Amino acid sequence: MIACTRMYNLNPAVTGHWRDLVAKVAANAELRLEFIEYPAPQPLDELWDRPDLGAVFMCGWPFLKRSPGPQIVAAPMPDDPDCEGASYCTHLVVRADGPFETLEDTFGGRIAWTDPGSQS
Repeated sequence: MIACTRMYNLNPAVTGHWRDLVAKVAANAELRLEFIEYPAPQPLDELWDRPDLGAVFMCGWPFLKRSPGPQIVAAPMPDDPDCEGASYCTHLVVRADGPFETLEDTFGGRIAWTDPGSQS
């Protein structure tokens, strides 16, 4: 099985921390994972389609698109009163000094995402 933390590899130091954490979790679970590099602009859909996903960080979009979808064995649970339980939750983050104060204020605007195969 593979491990890949591409979604959160902001820089080499952060990538190293994610690898260390996943390696510790895998060791505790007595799993053997092969870390792979999968840098942008390689398409995320090809990563999500692999049959050997072991510990791969991805957003919720692949779960909506795939049939059958990947099996979730662990997921972070946010400490947020608006995101209770095992549900998908999205937060829009805007500049504090920007023109947006409500969700409706953002309608007609632009957002950014990491990849067409991701909602992140």
